[in-house]
Amino acid sequence: MTPGSRARRCATLVGLAVLLAGCGGGLVVVPDDLPHSVTVFACGPADGPAVQIFLAEQPISNGAPVAPYISIYIDRSITQLQPGTYAIGDKAVGITITRWSGASSYENATSGAVHITGVSADRTVTGDVTASFPSDAVTGAFVAPWQDRQMTCP
Repeated sequence: MTPGSRARRCATLVGLAVLLAGCGGGLVVVPDDLPHSVTVFACGPADGPAVQIFLAEQPISNGAPVAPYISIYIDRSITQLQPGTYAIGDKAVGITITRWSGASSYENATSGAVHITGVSADRTVTGDVTASFPSDAVTGAFVAPWQDRQMTCP
C-alpha cells in the first residue's frame, strides 16, 4: 500500500465514522474495543465451506470467542475469498455481521459491509468492517490470522 492510498483509506474511514456517528446513538471503533481477531472455517450452505471472522475483546482460542464480540460470516471458503467489498444484502455472496453481547444475546447488523484488502498465503485476512445495528454502529480495521478449529457441519 502506498503512503497516498493509506492516507486516502484512513480519511475515508474517518469520514465514514463521522457520518455513522451522526446517524445513530453511538459509534464503536473496532480496534480499540475489540482488538483481538481471528479467521476460522465455518459451515456454509449445503454444508459447504465458508469463513467467519471474529473481532473480540479478549484473546480467542480454539476458534471460540468469549462475548462481547463481532462475528462476520462470509459465504466463501478461505481459498475463494478475494479482496473486495462484501455487503449485507448482496445476492451473490451471503454475509452476516452479528454482535454478541452474551452467550445467547446477539443482534444482527441491519446494514453494512466488509472490505477485504488481502488474504495472505498463511490465510490471514486483512480488511475493515462497517456495520449499523439498531442502537449504534461499528467501524474499523482488522488483521485476522487463520486459526484452526474443529467442527463438523450438520
